[in-house]
Amino acid sequence: MASVINFNDECVELAQSVKRGKTAHAIFSITDSNSCSIAYSSNEKKASCEEQWEDFTSHLPKDSCAYGIAGFKYVSPTDQVERCKTVFVLWAPSGSKQKDKMMVAFSSNGVVNKIGSGGIGCRVQGGGPASVDYEEVLNQVLARATVK
Repeated sequence: MASVINFNDECVELAQSVKRGKTAHAIFSITDSNSCSIAYSSNEKKASCEEQWEDFTSHLPKDSCAYGIAGFKYVSPTDQVERCKTVFVLWAPSGSKQKDKMMVAFSSNGVVNKIGSGGIGCRVQGGGPASVDYEEVLNQVLARATVK
């Protein structure tokens, strides 16, 4: 599928670094020229799974669209083992422009294909803080997990 948004090689490399577990998470902002730039990335490890996710979501822009990719850590409810799934976030908050929302939604499959869809355990569409809440995303990850 064609992509309206240009996801450059630097962004692809960083996203693949997150998928490999070398980087904790990254957020890519959309520029006026319809290309992606790195808005935030972190290698910092937090004390808990929830704190790690909170660090990621706290850097999502308030009124503009973005893509994010993160290693989502959780403790499996069946065997109490910590696991990590790569989560791709399409962020389109309610305060962003309608045109921008349509562009990021249309281009998301192209972006995922460019970074390689293998290894992405879950895709999340976020429009506000409630949609990227830790428990909400955990439910989505567990619904798709082969080992729960």
